[in-house]
Amino acid sequence: MSELVVENASVDYGSTVGVADVSLRVNSGELVAVLGPSGCGKTTLLLAIAGLLPLSAGRIAVGDRGLSSPSGTVPPEKRGVGWVPQEASLFPHLSVGDNIGFALSGGARRGGARGRERSARIAELAELVGLEGLVGRAPNQLSGGQAQRVALARALAPRPDVLLLDEPFAALDTQLRVGLRREVAELLREQGTTSLLVTHDQEEALTLADRVAVIRDGRLEQFGTPEEVYQQPASDWVARFVGDVVELEGEWRHGRVSCALGAVEAAAVGFTPRDGERVRLMLRPEWIVPRPDLLARAAAGADARVSGISYAGHDAMLTCDLVTGPRVRMRLPAVELPQVGEELRLAVQRPGLAFAA
Repeated sequence: MSELVVENASVDYGSTVGVADVSLRVNSGELVAVLGPSGCGKTTLLLAIAGLLPLSAGRIAVGDRGLSSPSGTVPPEKRGVGWVPQEASLFPHLSVGDNIGFALSGGARRGGARGRERSARIAELAELVGLEGLVGRAPNQLSGGQAQRVALARALAPRPDVLLLDEPFAALDTQLRVGLRREVAELLREQGTTSLLVTHDQEEALTLADRVAVIRDGRLEQFGTPEEVYQQPASDWVARFVGDVVELEGEWRHGRVSCALGAVEAAAVGFTPRDGERVRLMLRPEWIVPRPDLLARAAAGADARVSGISYAGHDAMLTCDLVTGPRVRMRLPAVELPQVGEELRLAVQRPGLAFAA
């Protein structure tokens, strides 16, 4: 049982609050991303889970085993928690194999039963992370991606109950980062490792994690599946932080917002609006589509002219000037795109989100 429980946890740096009243429950074998801007408390939370920072309130446990509370903290080396840092931080004087096996019982010894067990575990992990032919190499002979694989194998070597990953892909180039993070997520799921991944990259969090914890100023803003966090953000801040948004002012009437895109069906978030009340409507750009005649469920419509196209390969972001005045953005698959200057009828294909003005 490797369920990680963080309950009402707070960490203070003197008079400064690093983490405030955060509660998370990470199921056994689950990969959770901790997402937030720089300086919001993500790494502070990981340091507390690792036992490197004390709690001022709350508790941290793995299964029924308490690890941290204001009254005491289990030492880091006895917590059963692994750590993969942003930089691989390999020991330069040790080979790849000895870096992987550093935390294993028996240290660098190679003789006897323990030595054979250690060697077998190193070989197993090297194969697991795709480095089976490199165990004798020195760290300075590795690429950045290979070094991070060694760091991952080293963290997994003692079979930790929980694995913490602190932005482990941030220093890699884009192509390597995308491929390696996908491989690591698959590996962790195959191993059934309970994992917490810190990142400031929204795409990384949404594509890799089973659930996402969004942190702001040391507080938990939302904890849910990637779909919930993106499609049903708990606040306007989460909506803006997690993805692109189109914002329009409008008037609430009978479950719809009357705005420049027409009467758009919407769900009120965090308040109960009165008919006639001014609200802010938020839409994801892909919720706005052209040719409502092809959409049986089009909720609203408006005439517009395409004023700009930002092409991204698999899709494109279109900037459209509405006849009624405002400018909106629309994301479309880059299969058959309209031209700049082309006139379109825009529709909203799913309910938007209404926030207090």
